[in-house]
Amino acid sequence: MLDLDAPVTAHRTPYIWAQADGLLPLPLLERLRGALPATDLFDRKERAAGGDKAYAMQVLPLVRGGADCAVLDRLDPVWRDLVDALRTPAYLDWVQRAVEVPVTARHAEIGLFVFGTDDHVSCHTDKSGKLASHVIYLNEAWGPDDGGAFEVHTSGSGGTPHATLPPEAPRSVVFARSEHSWHAVEPVRADVGRLRWTIQVELWA
Repeated sequence: MLDLDAPVTAHRTPYIWAQADGLLPLPLLERLRGALPATDLFDRKERAAGGDKAYAMQVLPLVRGGADCAVLDRLDPVWRDLVDALRTPAYLDWVQRAVEVPVTARHAEIGLFVFGTDDHVSCHTDKSGKLASHVIYLNEAWGPDDGGAFEVHTSGSGGTPHATLPPEAPRSVVFARSEHSWHAVEPVRADVGRLRWTIQVELWA
């Protein structure tokens, strides 16, 4: 289901991260786009200040603590096939090779994240206990002027990103969690007129 031989561009600065293009083959992307869940299934998550980061988005968990969520029974079977593929030994080995961190799916979290106008995530590092994250983009024809880019930062102060990746399929970005893995999602522009869809895989110890 996944193309684990797709090109991977690895980076070690300012932390270990990699861009992978084509992990979801085009026929699979088209199936997923044709079976996107209704947004009324999603929970709104929003925090303007406090904690480790500010954020605004909609989230639909598919896997929690390594176990399938009941909502999978209400979705097209392609989503269950996908979350199964994202927990196979072959996929975990791919992540490990990409970010040089041993990983396990025992406590995996997999979900769909939707960003609308002004939705964003401020610059932060992930909580300790997380081993790696993989963000897979589903939108086509999403350009750098549309906002919603994944930003790699050198510090928690934000500022000019070290790298910026527009959230356009078949791109994905995977990175190892560390005290220095600063990253953010820039706000989606108001004039885009559509939602930013991603699959997020979080691998916990």
